[in-house]
Amino acid sequence: MALLGGAGGRAAQAQPVAAPAASAQHILLLYAYGYGGRGVELFSEGFFRAITDAGVPVTSVYAEYLDLQRNKDVPGYRQELLDVLRKKYAPRRIDLIVTLQQPALEFLLTDGKEIAPQAPVITIQHRPLLETEKTGRRIVGEINQFDIKGTLERALELFPKTQRVLVASGSSAADVKLVEEAARVFEPWRGRLEFEYTTGRTLDEILQRVARLPPRSIVVFTQYNVDANGRVALAYEAERMIVKAASAPVFGFYDYNLRNGGIGGSVIGVEASGVRTGQMVVDILNGASPPAAGVLRVSESIPMFDWTQIMRWGGDPSRLPAHAVFVNRPPSLWQQHGGPIVGIGVLILVQSVLIVVLLVNIRRRKRVESVLGESEANFRAIFDAMPDAVVFADPGRRIRLINPAFTRMLGYTSDEAVGRTTEFCYADPADYAEQGRRRFHKDVGGESGVYQMRYRRKNGEEFWAETSGAQILGPDGAVFGLMGMLRDITERKRAERILRESERRFSDIVEVSADWIWEIGEDGRFTYVSDSVQGMLGYRPDELIGKTFFDLMQPEEAARVKALTADTVARRASFRDFENINWHKAGSPRHVATSGMPILDGEGKLLGYRGLNRDVTERKLAEEALRALASDLAATLRAIPDLLFELDAEGRYVKVNAARGNLLAAPEVQLVGHTVSEMLPAEAARIVLDALAAAARAGSDYGRVVALPLQGGTRWFELSVASKEGDAATRAGGARHFIMLSRDITERKSVEQDLQRQTEELAQRNEELERFNRATVGRELDMIALKQQINDLSRRLGLDPPHALAFLDPPGRPALEDGVQ
Repeated sequence: MALLGGAGGRAAQAQPVAAPAASAQHILLLYAYGYGGRGVELFSEGFFRAITDAGVPVTSVYAEYLDLQRNKDVPGYRQELLDVLRKKYAPRRIDLIVTLQQPALEFLLTDGKEIAPQAPVITIQHRPLLETEKTGRRIVGEINQFDIKGTLERALELFPKTQRVLVASGSSAADVKLVEEAARVFEPWRGRLEFEYTTGRTLDEILQRVARLPPRSIVVFTQYNVDANGRVALAYEAERMIVKAASAPVFGFYDYNLRNGGIGGSVIGVEASGVRTGQMVVDILNGASPPAAGVLRVSESIPMFDWTQIMRWGGDPSRLPAHAVFVNRPPSLWQQHGGPIVGIGVLILVQSVLIVVLLVNIRRRKRVESVLGESEANFRAIFDAMPDAVVFADPGRRIRLINPAFTRMLGYTSDEAVGRTTEFCYADPADYAEQGRRRFHKDVGGESGVYQMRYRRKNGEEFWAETSGAQILGPDGAVFGLMGMLRDITERKRAERILRESERRFSDIVEVSADWIWEIGEDGRFTYVSDSVQGMLGYRPDELIGKTFFDLMQPEEAARVKALTADTVARRASFRDFENINWHKAGSPRHVATSGMPILDGEGKLLGYRGLNRDVTERKLAEEALRALASDLAATLRAIPDLLFELDAEGRYVKVNAARGNLLAAPEVQLVGHTVSEMLPAEAARIVLDALAAAARAGSDYGRVVALPLQGGTRWFELSVASKEGDAATRAGGARHFIMLSRDITERKSVEQDLQRQTEELAQRNEELERFNRATVGRELDMIALKQQINDLSRRLGLDPPHALAFLDPPGRPALEDGVQ
């Protein structure tokens, strides 16, 4: 896994090696990969900070870098590693085990099952526990689940015109599995975005590819263990090389993407994950009630981005969520000069006090109260007139004075606010604590600067404001008061958003300037034509100045366009992608899409239009061809009486086309998404799956027959199956799909059965006829023999034979005289 840096470092190196006191509790930390990964360092920093802050000594922790990925093909490595671990930890009591990345837990549950079997386990990994992993050891922990969908959504918010997404990853089994998951997540965007995957490529090939990406591309780095040639590298290092070579912004799933020069994404905080793990260790060692065994909590990803990278690639940060975090964001004008502004304000107030003091010293006592009253009135007038909210508080941050702008901004009157701490003004209590630490803590001395943060009005509405503040010091340097100022920046943010939108519109115009740019006057004649018209229509710009659009059209087309645009021009409205047909100078028609906006003077009078024409001839021809093809295909499908299915390798229905719905085993909506094993009788499902398997091996399979019990009786179907080669799912590493044609052969089957039955009946009757013939002929031969005997006896008695038996004598042969030859 890429969570903590991939492969690298030394195998089974324990750190530290110093033995703790006998009464100390021992923690074994198992890293799946080698030492040196940047992610490992970040996690470890957070982990050790959390446990040492809680009083757990570092000497109580043993860290092992198993280096399983890099040595997975080394014969006997796992056994030798296990022998070393047994020897090291058999004499020590291990009270808790922490595994980092999935391979470390798998090693512990299989090879290392004899290592501290009584110790509970905290695991940090990318998936929930399997059922087989929930038995035996007591396992809790955290799932660092990649926010693949959130990262792509944030990327498209920054770059809404994105057309291509290159998914950069390694080629190990874990790398490929994550890419397959990403492909499923990206499915809703397929068709609008083009996705490209680097599995099966070497690292050098990946670097060459990201360096030559077309415009409107982004890169999403998933993880890296090894490339197609088996080259092992740290995920952190591979990502850094990709960021350095890429010609497009690189998004990632971990916060160290930003340290590599990436733009960020919906990321997992690696160091924060280490802190949470350390706190969980402390809780368990202190006897706190642990989480339910076998259930891993899911860590939350946060949208975090590098401001300098957003500006470098021309992204639009205003489209990101309000809670997005930015690093390397330059200070605003108020942040740069807020200190002097506050200082001037304080100086004015101090000068007012000094003026009062000076007046007291140079005027008589009877005028002191008058002067002080006037000074206070002046101060109050300035204080009340300030558009920003101003609040004075004591050193404990309890409010002593607010101005009217404070009431207008937050909704609290002086009676409601005075005497309370300023915590109620903040939307997030953590901001109140942080501001106190930065500005007003006695050991800090008051940090100057201007900050933007959220506040909450009395009605519960949250808003953004710029805040500045300072300590008010007495002559002896002691803090006797605090002053804070709030400036509502809601309108400024709206103005900034409008400005960005204006800049984006200008950028759009510049971007389409490769098309034919034009301007026409109030009379509709060209006053400006860009050079690109020559490539589109064959005319030089000077040939069109003074002419109109209608001079480039056939009369019928000109009349149509005039009728359709008359109302738009009369309303002085903009129009976009109005399709019309112009004629090339060489005499061929060209389809163009025209967009324009009115040119108005200061009084709103129409001076003309300006806009652009885009050649869409090839698109129109392609659309016509596609419509014709779609029409032919639809007609063909309607004409086919057979059932047509698309299935995956598991026999799951993906698509169904049935001209005769009564021949389906279930309605189409019930079939799609279910397997043949779920929807067909067992024997029929087995035959279909055998056909898919045969087609997977040979490319196609024909002639298998299935019987289905449908309404109205059993129907017979003959199957023809072919593998669907080159589809998007197969290219993305997904399961292969198949096309299956199911032909109703019930009538043919009925005829075959009738013929078989008739053949069997005919054979039976022939057999009966033979038996009858044999019996009949036997009786006739016996009768003839008896007649011969009677004739012979009659002759001997001198009588004429009573029976004529001449038909027994062959032609030309003398008749029998006495029955004896």
